Amino acid sequence: MDPQKTPLIYRLKLFLAGFLFFAFSFQGIRAQDSLSIANPTKMDVAKRVKIVGMASAGLYVGSMAVLYSAWYKGFATEKFHAFNDTHEWLQMDKAGHVFSAYHISRYASDLASWTGLDRNVNAWTATAASLLCMTSIEVFDGFSHGWGFSSGDMLANISGAGLFLGQDLAWQEQRIRMKYSFRTSAYAVYRPNLLGHSLAEQMLKDYNAQTYWLSINLSSFASSNTKIPSWLSLAFGYGAEGMIGGNANPIRDAAGNPYPQFQRNRQFFFSPEIELSRIKTKKRWLKSVLNSVSMIKIPLPTLELKSNGKWVMHPIYF
Repeated sequence: MDPQKTPLIYRLKLFLAGFLFFAFSFQGIRAQDSLSIANPTKMDVAKRVKIVGMASAGLYVGSMAVLYSAWYKGFATEKFHAFNDTHEWLQMDKAGHVFSAYHISRYASDLASWTGLDRNVNAWTATAASLLCMTSIEVFDGFSHGWGFSSGDMLANISGAGLFLGQDLAWQEQRIRMKYSFRTSAYAVYRPNLLGHSLAEQMLKDYNAQTYWLSINLSSFASSNTKIPSWLSLAFGYGAEGMIGGNANPIRDAAGNPYPQFQRNRQFFFSPEIELSRIKTKKRWLKSVLNSVSMIKIPLPTLELKSNGKWVMHPIYF
């Protein structure tokens, strides 16, 4: 596995594990607890804070222990040091960090909101939890030989958590959401150890196949009597293609066989989006499911602009 690539893979795996934990724990707690969510007493709040605190602490400690044992334990350590990787993968890995930090904050906030604490307290707590998780992994990197603490990664982490926090404090809602989409690329076959053998690996490892989006909900910025559907958003995406190496594409493989020479391009996308979290339903479980899966961009007609100046219209883009 490529040392330039692996840390982010595990960050994303950690995020996905956290997402499943928060989503299903939140549903389970709410489904089994008869306490009033709207007006909990001080005793109710204290009970819920204790439950959430214990569950979150267990998730954090367990995730970090598994992460360290599964990867970092097998590599040499050295004094804490920095590593400049801002030029790699056309910054697609940084977009992944923003995405991860944003959604860890969002799902942590969803869970924390059940406690009955003040909304601003929840927002700050969720942001702190997100940065704690992401910073811990950066510290692991800082002591690992072959990597190092990345200021670029930390800036991306802070940006993602800040995107959540700023909106929650300003609007008490998330009007701009980060989303992810995936479609297989033509590049993984050339370096499957780096970009992924299976579809599941490529979803985490192949930056050519990933797109990260900012989805802006239109009605939330309009007047109260707007006729814009509450679920309609406009999404702006960022992707990259032609990459079979982090810094630059290698010319030959280990056996000396030449690789095709691909042009590395940034990609910018414009697309409508259906914001699932804003679809109205009276069923609490369905609303929670829609909110949870809203991190995925729905395939819709999309206009693409490449950094080489080429425009492409996609009838449906994944």
